[in-house]
Amino acid sequence: MDKYLSSKKWAVIGDSITDNTNSKATTRYYDLIEKETGIIPIVLGISGSGYINGNGGTQQFYNRIDKIPEDIDIITIFGSVNDWNYPLGTSFDRGTDTIGGCVNTTIERIFKRCPYARLGIISALPAGKDSEPLKPSNRNPDNKGLLFSNLLKEICENNSIPFLDLYHQSLLRPWDEEFNEKFFGDADHCHPNDEGHKMFYRRILKFLESL
Repeated sequence: MDKYLSSKKWAVIGDSITDNTNSKATTRYYDLIEKETGIIPIVLGISGSGYINGNGGTQQFYNRIDKIPEDIDIITIFGSVNDWNYPLGTSFDRGTDTIGGCVNTTIERIFKRCPYARLGIISALPAGKDSEPLKPSNRNPDNKGLLFSNLLKEICENNSIPFLDLYHQSLLRPWDEEFNEKFFGDADHCHPNDEGHKMFYRRILKFLESL
């Protein structure tokens, strides 16, 4: 067992990649980390949600903060592809009209509720059969996944919060059909299966240890 992480309470905020009712995987990244370290995940993942996307209601990340135990040790926010079609805004936005504003609102609510918790933010994974970075269309200023990841990174720098860029460092290749069949196993090129979670969970484990 990991001497640092064992028995620590870990609030796991996220979207369908984190949602333990999503059928795309039976063993997810936090299950693997729990087995290896003895950490205690408190799963707050809801499919279709994000920083600004409430999945047709009020399920945005910032509306989930009151479900975190006040004595939590570690908090991570992981995602969300579901936000990519909303107004990006800037890293200095406040309020809930832009992604940037919603990220800052989420952070502010976490610090108010759990001021002693160790917070880390994780970007969304690459997603989509057309997401290959080598494609000319994905090297332009309008690449939503890249813009989203860069915005999260800048907000984290503004707030002295550790950031893990899994958009670029997940080891996942959803645009590769052979890879997709093995590690996603479906046609949406977005939701990793059990083998897909095994590909990137150690990145998150090392990130938790750094917090």
